[in-house]
Amino acid sequence: MIFGAFDPGLQGAGAFIDDPELDIRRTKELNIEFFDMPMRDEPVKNRTRNRIDCTKLGAFILPYVLSVLEDECELWLEHLWGFGSVVKNGEIGQFVFAENYGIIKCAIELQVGREGYNLIAPIRWQNLLQKPKDVRKDYDKSKKWNIEKICDLYPQAQLIPDGCRVPSSGRADALCIAHAARILHLAKLSILTRKKRA
Repeated sequence: MIFGAFDPGLQGAGAFIDDPELDIRRTKELNIEFFDMPMRDEPVKNRTRNRIDCTKLGAFILPYVLSVLEDECELWLEHLWGFGSVVKNGEIGQFVFAENYGIIKCAIELQVGREGYNLIAPIRWQNLLQKPKDVRKDYDKSKKWNIEKICDLYPQAQLIPDGCRVPSSGRADALCIAHAARILHLAKLSILTRKKRA
């Protein structure tokens, strides 16, 4: 089973965990793949600004489409109702973030349809990873905790992109979501197994 997750935003990323045996205790030997959000320059008056490239993002998702259709892959996107808590630079920043969030949803739905992926709220995946509530309130501490958690669970994960010197918080966040997806999937299988035995 493959678990794919997307952390939205210009610094976001996608993470895919290949978990063939569906054993939550196995983390350190699993194959993990990343991609960073593909960007394009969009002219705005006398300057350019970054936008997520919908076409390139769709190309990253394309190899997993058949697996999604055959129920061998789950895709998860962080669900954000309001953007004030994740965007620090006012109304314009919130608008830009919302626009890019829409691009990500569009790219996913063009490949697998609305029924082909799941939404998960930040509070839910953070609860599943047992993230302390006091850490969640501080943006920098929260990002640091995610990176440290992933380094502990998946030391083989390449959190530092090529050409960079520091771990990508987007990759860490995406992998946190993918790990939460593993927990949810295995919990669902456990419930189904108990019902069959009953």
